Amino acid sequence: MVTDSSRPFQKLLGELWLPMLPIVGYVVAISWLDLRYHLEDFEFPVAILTVIGTVIGTVIGLLLAFRTNTSYGRWWEARTLWGGRLSTTRALGLANCSNSPRLVTAKRKPRPRFGEWRSVRPPGASHSAEISVDKIRPPSFRR
Repeated sequence: MVTDSSRPFQKLLGELWLPMLPIVGYVVAISWLDLRYHLEDFEFPVAILTVIGTVIGTVIGLLLAFRTNTSYGRWWEARTLWGGRLSTTRALGLANCSNSPRLVTAKRKPRPRFGEWRSVRPPGASHSAEISVDKIRPPSFRR
């Protein structure tokens, strides 16, 4: 994690010299072999390397795509299972609350309907425009 954007170059080299040492050694060895034995005159079949690289790249790409597809399938299955479990748990909780003997035997007033929770007048109307709740209830709900 980089915490300071003004890191000095020496500190960066101090952290990277050890991982870069094998790479630098490899480059120096190949350069020395090229200068010593004139490797540019050597006939190397480049076409074989290209075909091998293409085949290996294709195989690795297919394996990665298969793994990605498999992991997405597992994630989706877990998501659907979790959603089903959550839905079942909520339904069980609602059924438990609605069938509770404490709630069935309680002598409480019925809860008001949503229309009665709000003010009966439209927003912005004056107080004189209020209508009695009994006037808008159907006859079967009047007290």
